[in-house]
Amino acid sequence: MKPRDFFTRPFIHLIWMMLSLLAITDCQKPTGGQELYYHGTQEKIALRESSTHFVVKFDSTRLDELKKMLPQWGEVEYEYENAYILRTKEEGSVRELVGRAREMEGVLAANPIYLTPDDQMMGVTDVICLAFKEGASADSRKEILDKYNARDITSPRAKSFYLQISVPKNAQALQVANEIQESGLTTFAHPDFLAMTVKHYTPSDPYYARQFYLHNIGQLINDGHTGTTDADIDAEEAWEVTRGSNTIRIAVLDEGVVSNNNDLPLARLDILPGCNFASGSPNDPSPVGDGAHGTACSGIIAAEHDNGEGVSGVAPFCRIMPVRIPFGLVSSSVYANAINFAWSNNADVLSNSWGYNSTADIPVITAAINSAATSGRGGIGAVVVFSAGNTAHHAGSNNGFVSYPGNVAVATVLTVGASDRNDQQANYSPDGAALDVVAPSHLAYSSQIAGECFEVWSTDITGADGYNDSPGGFGGPCPALGEMLPNAGVNFQDYTGRMGGTSAACPEVAGLAALMLSVTPSLTPAQVFDCITQSCDKVGGYTYTGGKSVEMGFGRINARNALSAHLWARDTPDDIGVEPNRSSGAIYLTPDIWVRKTHDLGTVHENPEYRDPLLGQPNYVYVRVRNAGCMDGAATVKLYWAKASTGLSWPAPWDGSVTTPALMGGIIGTQPSGTVPGHSEVVLEFQWYPPDPADYSMFGTDQQHFCLLARFERTATPPYGMTSPETGNLGQNVLKNNNIIWKNITVVDEVVEMAAGGGILIANFTKTEERTRISFTVPEESKEWNILRQGQAIVKLSDELLAKWKRAGGKGEGIEVEGNTILIKREGAWIGGFSLKPGEIHGFDIQFKLDQQPSREQNPAFLFDITQYALTDNGELLRGGERYVIYGYAQPKSPQDKAEH
Repeated sequence: MKPRDFFTRPFIHLIWMMLSLLAITDCQKPTGGQELYYHGTQEKIALRESSTHFVVKFDSTRLDELKKMLPQWGEVEYEYENAYILRTKEEGSVRELVGRAREMEGVLAANPIYLTPDDQMMGVTDVICLAFKEGASADSRKEILDKYNARDITSPRAKSFYLQISVPKNAQALQVANEIQESGLTTFAHPDFLAMTVKHYTPSDPYYARQFYLHNIGQLINDGHTGTTDADIDAEEAWEVTRGSNTIRIAVLDEGVVSNNNDLPLARLDILPGCNFASGSPNDPSPVGDGAHGTACSGIIAAEHDNGEGVSGVAPFCRIMPVRIPFGLVSSSVYANAINFAWSNNADVLSNSWGYNSTADIPVITAAINSAATSGRGGIGAVVVFSAGNTAHHAGSNNGFVSYPGNVAVATVLTVGASDRNDQQANYSPDGAALDVVAPSHLAYSSQIAGECFEVWSTDITGADGYNDSPGGFGGPCPALGEMLPNAGVNFQDYTGRMGGTSAACPEVAGLAALMLSVTPSLTPAQVFDCITQSCDKVGGYTYTGGKSVEMGFGRINARNALSAHLWARDTPDDIGVEPNRSSGAIYLTPDIWVRKTHDLGTVHENPEYRDPLLGQPNYVYVRVRNAGCMDGAATVKLYWAKASTGLSWPAPWDGSVTTPALMGGIIGTQPSGTVPGHSEVVLEFQWYPPDPADYSMFGTDQQHFCLLARFERTATPPYGMTSPETGNLGQNVLKNNNIIWKNITVVDEVVEMAAGGGILIANFTKTEERTRISFTVPEESKEWNILRQGQAIVKLSDELLAKWKRAGGKGEGIEVEGNTILIKREGAWIGGFSLKPGEIHGFDIQFKLDQQPSREQNPAFLFDITQYALTDNGELLRGGERYVIYGYAQPKSPQDKAEH
């Protein structure tokens, strides 16, 4: 279709665009209809082919030469010896690539990846594992090998238990294995599968089961109390990534750390000259009397794992730097000196479970904290963590306050409150804007709530000193004087079950920071702060405004999330990546996808142009993939198109399944993102030939409008890395997952007093009938230039839609109806109440007219939103929408303004 110049005629220039990127892995059926399976120990295990992944195995003597072929076929996701699992560049190309690979000399095997019913990826090469039954004769065994031209390649370790045979690459190892097993000669025969395994690490320390803050399964803790499943920091999941590094030091500024506790071995204590700022030898940080606070904090951070006694630390491979400070009436300079000592002696993290009973700032301490945060670690800055204090009594209507230095005005300091065993705010943990995060600790003091007591387990001073047995004097009946908890086990008095407060929460965060630095030592304090705060779980049912609440800060820390990549893109220009997106604005205005008609690498979205694909002149779609995490990440990015509608759902029509009255969607392309470094972004480029608008003439003025939707797939199986599994409600999918983005924009250029506009489709692509409401609003950012106050918006329904609406009662507000024309009288106007059956599509026209022309200097953009909602028993569900941008003057003409879209 020939491009038109919209500016040669006096009417509104309408550009409609909806962008969408989807990442879903479909699976092919095998050719010929053969059943795919393998024989498990007791039953057949069904398999299906992946449409996106395959495995290739090379001759190891030609590996360097053959590996050069891999980038042409796809992205290597896994590698094992001389076998590689690849994700294809284009979905559906697996069979073609497998066929090409099998034809190459030096390729020992090439097969699609097979998926089990629970989506485990299974790679099949040339090797089969089998065990002959005792009664199988030597001749029958030889016959099996000869039949399939197989070679015995059994490894010495397997020789006495089973055989390994290699079959030619065109012999279909899966089929051969099944035939061998079905011969009745073997107890088992199956491919030597390449499949991912994961470590299920749980420490063996005897008191670990009581450490609910690390792993909460609702277990018994203390005093008959049990926890709530997953009200923990996901430590076990984090340990699958790292348990720390011996090069990372955490300075514990407290009342001292013992050097003879087996869970805090001397080999991991950096006891430095001058580390004692309290009484006694300046070089000895050992606590005095029952002063176990620092030892308990240190155990939470770094207690040894799997040594047959005690507890487990968050970062057990990291080092502790004891810095002993006095408590009570002390010169403020002492604390400043201790902080300066810690960072200037290369502490990576400073853990501070102490503070004043006041909010008042003390400059010498603030200056020391700022120096640590900016000058520590050779100028990168040390991570500084402070407890928030225990000033609240929420059961007594006292919300408390974040005490100094927890409220210090140093941006990267992490201030830590306490959650409890049930993911609620601990009774003593204060409210406050200065609160950044919470971590699990005990629920309440026994003086506040009867029956409650300290319940965090950690290390103690060895022997009778410290918290076990209890010295009493905690202001309540529990723990009682002389209580022993634990009272049994190896060196049981070297451990305590009676730690708590925000003092216990703070070292959990310090330990997490140490894990992060163990993986990526170059992280700045600001990056650590962002990663920890943005990876928190929004627990407790509190109100999180802009991602933060006064009770829990950004939420309860999640160590596994903080150690993960966080790939995302913005739904709206003000999106900060919080899930779910609580924005009240239009979620179909992502700035992270845009189109260019030519390969000029521009970053401003423009209208795509239809061109005959035979001309070889595609449009270019760009997708920005952001990584807000501290770790490198990768995803598969897929791009789909669909015919524009305010009623789009998922997965139809994007999957190409809707073909009536015309093809309503389909795939554009698939690309791996490649490595996206932490706190960075990449932009991917897709070539696109938009559908011919003439094929959609049945939609009248809406024939030119197409949509794209955007999605990043981080895993190969459902839910594909999504926080919330996807449903048919596209709007909710976008809101709940910040790796699905959607763009939908209409640009209108007007010459005053010439009314024109465009067409809109409303549709139901779900599988059930649903009642519908269409709203007409002026977005908040367009209040100054309001088309409804300075002009008119006129809707003209199709005859079919008008009849349907009237049969349903003609419900609506803020409208004036004349025939099939509706004048929008005010913001928030709507029509609705009518039902759409599955697959039902209707259209209507929208026209705009300005009452008078604004000055050319003003040249305002009037914004107008049209949104479709489904009416359900549980309220309204957003289905989709369109935004119009109406200019007072036609925009300057350029070659890029000529478009058919």
